[in-house]
Amino acid sequence: MMLQQILAAGGDRNPLTEIAIPIVVALLLIVGIPVWLTQRHKGKVKQRSSNTAAWAAANGFTYEPEKPDLVGRWNGYPFGRGWKRQVADYLAGQHRGLLCIAFEYRWEENDQDQVSTHRYTICATPLPKALPDLTLGAESTLPGPLKRLAGKDIQLGQPEFDQAWKVGGDEAFARALLPGPVMALLMSPGFPRFNFTIQGNDLLIATPRALDPAVLPERFDALAALAQAIPPQVWDTWGR
Repeated sequence: MMLQQILAAGGDRNPLTEIAIPIVVALLLIVGIPVWLTQRHKGKVKQRSSNTAAWAAANGFTYEPEKPDLVGRWNGYPFGRGWKRQVADYLAGQHRGLLCIAFEYRWEENDQDQVSTHRYTICATPLPKALPDLTLGAESTLPGPLKRLAGKDIQLGQPEFDQAWKVGGDEAFARALLPGPVMALLMSPGFPRFNFTIQGNDLLIATPRALDPAVLPERFDALAALAQAIPPQVWDTWGR
């Protein structure tokens, strides 16, 4: 009503009118644009969840909108950062004879004086036995925080491999695990250079992106291939 009254004043070049109109318009923009952006973002998130649920139904996977009991399951990047941590769009099903799960891990934290929401796609498969912690990622794609988490870069004495992959964690375990079938798989043409982590009974891939079901089969293939390449003697010596 205030804006209508101001506009109705018409041709009376009232200085107050000339000042008030820009102020009212600015206030409407300040309030309206964030509301519009918020609703637009919610609509996109809802559509992604709907697409994920449809993919699950079409591929024999179960789907849960949220899985709060997994929020604190793993340590290290990207887990345990910021606040409002959430496991969303959880999928679980069989792939190449292994149980595979995927979900979007979200959290909020301050980035340069503003709050940002971070999203990672997490894919994982359980291992038959717990193994020592290990991080394994392509040097070119490993996020900075994950490089710092990995700590010392373990060199295996294979220049081509050492240049392509950054290895962190238990050095004795890395030297027992990687030479042989596992290294051959990682260096085979076409094998995707994802960021892998072994934590206890789980083998994981973490990718800094929102969950897109279309990319899951390739990640599940990589998890299954890597888990199945671990030699029996590694399980016998290091499994617990």
